[in-house]
Amino acid sequence: MNKQTTPILYFDGGSRGNPGIAAGAAVLQLSEDESFVVSNFMKYATNNEAEYTGLVIGLEKAQQLGIKNLEVRGDSQLIINQVNGLWKVKSDKLQDLFNQARRLISQFNKINIIWIPRKDNHLADAAVNECIDQAINKVSPSRLPKKIESNIFAQGDMILISQQKNQDETYQGIIVELPEILDNGKIRIVIEISTKD
Repeated sequence: MNKQTTPILYFDGGSRGNPGIAAGAAVLQLSEDESFVVSNFMKYATNNEAEYTGLVIGLEKAQQLGIKNLEVRGDSQLIINQVNGLWKVKSDKLQDLFNQARRLISQFNKINIIWIPRKDNHLADAAVNECIDQAINKVSPSRLPKKIESNIFAQGDMILISQQKNQDETYQGIIVELPEILDNGKIRIVIEISTKD
């Protein structure tokens, strides 16, 4: 009984800040036992740019491996519908990435590009987050965009908060979500607070 005959390419992208630090990634599954992961860190990009980057580098990897028939799966309706010719590309920034993707797609003998729910794209999603986390740890703060100069907060960190009007009142909190860099450069942190005696 055949297991998996056609290789499957899962792609994804993510941006912390949108735009902000980002990554595109793809997981190319040749069989149940063999797969390849490719990812690309981006210092400043939107979610959609990161998603397209994941698709492009995944298709490039499939080409390098000599794959002729491919099934592509992604959770971005925008990207899937654009490369399938159902939606127009309205963004100039995405046009180049779209053109690269279409050029690569045309080189396969048979390719099927389908949308899947986000929960089914966990392999590529994990590769995106791992790429960003590794890049943050390796790149010195001076080489990252100024708007993320402080990646000093991480999920699970414990911090103390005091109110300006009453310095005696101090709270202890744990960061419960990954900090997010907003468009205005401010950092959004979700904290679970417990009163400190």
